Amino acid sequence: MEHRICRLCEESDDTRRLIQYAVRSYAHWGCYLKRKSLEDGLAWIRGLHSHEIRNAPVLVVQDWLEERGWTGERSMEILLNAAKAASSRELAS
Repeated sequence: MEHRICRLCEESDDTRRLIQYAVRSYAHWGCYLKRKSLEDGLAWIRGLHSHEIRNAPVLVVQDWLEERGWTGERSMEILLNAAKAASSRELAS
């Protein structure tokens, strides 16, 4: 088990619970999304690799969407569609 420190809340955690957003920079999904607007956060999610999207914590993403006043699809549908698009993008390249 590998541990890293979240650059935003400075708590140590297992890398399975963190997302790497830059070289040697990890953050909890909730910490990272909390600093994003709805548009920026959704664009960031859509730009991730498919394996990163599949490992996303669905409830954390749903809470973030609800805090931003999202009334569209649930987080599971958003993440599944983003993972499919990322897989297609990865196969094409």
